[in-house]
Amino acid sequence: MGKESEVPRRAAAAAQVSRRRFIAGSAGVAVAGGALTGCAAFKPAFTPGTLSKAEAQYRDRPNGLERCGLCHHFYSPNMCNVVAGPVSPDGWCTHYELF
Repeated sequence: MGKESEVPRRAAAAAQVSRRRFIAGSAGVAVAGGALTGCAAFKPAFTPGTLSKAEAQYRDRPNGLERCGLCHHFYSPNMCNVVAGPVSPDGWCTHYELF
């Protein structure tokens, strides 16, 4: 009868996770997640913009502190997801969107 009672006890002990094992596993998941995304502010692949500069009311100078280089749609060195053609990082249009 001694061996029969040991089997459930061993299974229960194996199912328990120590704090050290949990933290180590969590850190591994966090590192793997960061490696997959590349960074916290992940941007999808670039698709070229279709609006003309006139339609987007684009200009080569910033609007106060707002400028293309800080916009969500901007891709370095001079491309935009909204405006067709090259744009200046110091430019601005009505589709400006901060990250």
